Amino acid sequence: MFRNSIIRFQRYVSHPVQKNISRSISSKILVLSAARNLTFKQLTVNNKVSQRAYASASTGGFQIPDEVKNLNIEVYHNVADQFLEELSENIEDISQNFPKDIPDVDLSHGVLTVTVHKFGTYVINKQPPNKQIWLASPISGPNRYDYYKGEWVSLRDNTKILDVLKKELTEAVPNAKISL
Repeated sequence: MFRNSIIRFQRYVSHPVQKNISRSISSKILVLSAARNLTFKQLTVNNKVSQRAYASASTGGFQIPDEVKNLNIEVYHNVADQFLEELSENIEDISQNFPKDIPDVDLSHGVLTVTVHKFGTYVINKQPPNKQIWLASPISGPNRYDYYKGEWVSLRDNTKILDVLKKELTEAVPNAKISL
């Protein structure tokens, strides 16, 4: 049966229009035929089956504190949800007093979107796989914040998310007393 497939494939390869596609297909057939002859033991490395990591806590190569690595996922969700709700309420208060400067504040499904007339749109959202909160700022750009010592802190530059937002919103609404 396998031999018949190869013969059909060879006829298919000879068609001039399909040459690029055939190269891709032929390499896959070679890999599949080679894999047929391997045992499960040969597919393991050091007696371990390969595993995929879906999220990495650090992309900078630095040491991550145990408090951050060992944060329970339920605790993360509770703390992150409470943080986003309080932040949303505080920014909505500013928006009510200065609707031209901050016309829109929306919190939905763990994503807080804040439109600032002077700068653009901020997006603050949960990242459960990494147990982080991410900030996309039109001024300072993207950053990731971990829950460390009771605050959301960037492990890359040690900035606190509330300090960044307070500074940038103060620039956007200079007449407002910003307390987040």
